[in-house]
Amino acid sequence: MDKLTLFCTMHGADLAEIEAFVAELELVRAPAGNELQERLKKARAAVSPLNGDKAKRHIEWIVNRMQEIRSREQDAPHIARGEKVLKGARAGHAVVHGTAEEKNNREVEYQRFIDEKHADKPLLSYEAVCKLAATHFKKSIKTIKRHTSNWKRCARNR
Repeated sequence: MDKLTLFCTMHGADLAEIEAFVAELELVRAPAGNELQERLKKARAAVSPLNGDKAKRHIEWIVNRMQEIRSREQDAPHIARGEKVLKGARAGHAVVHGTAEEKNNREVEYQRFIDEKHADKPLLSYEAVCKLAATHFKKSIKTIKRHTSNWKRCARNR
């Protein structure tokens, strides 16, 4: 029994399991396999009466990383299902509300309509023009106000 095996056994870790896990990760060429391999080398080098704490930290890190990787593998179906749900929600939102480009085009249309009405009838207030736009586009006044800007406020900011 080599020193690292004895050390792992003393600290509640199974070296054979660790080495098998690292070998499995190397087979699939996972980046985590290289990382674990390097830590295992460091732990082997650190096993001595003087560096016991350092080797223990390496072994604990390896065990924690193994648990993290295994839990991620177990969660993979749930993650895939969640991503599928989000993708469907995005597609549904685009169907109902339009894509970002379509929304932007609508806002430009709303603003153009308001600017034209204001040019035709400069005495109308922003509120009155928004009411006209709301009836024209069959939207609420609040929607029109959210997506357009008041010409009086724009003039002040210049």
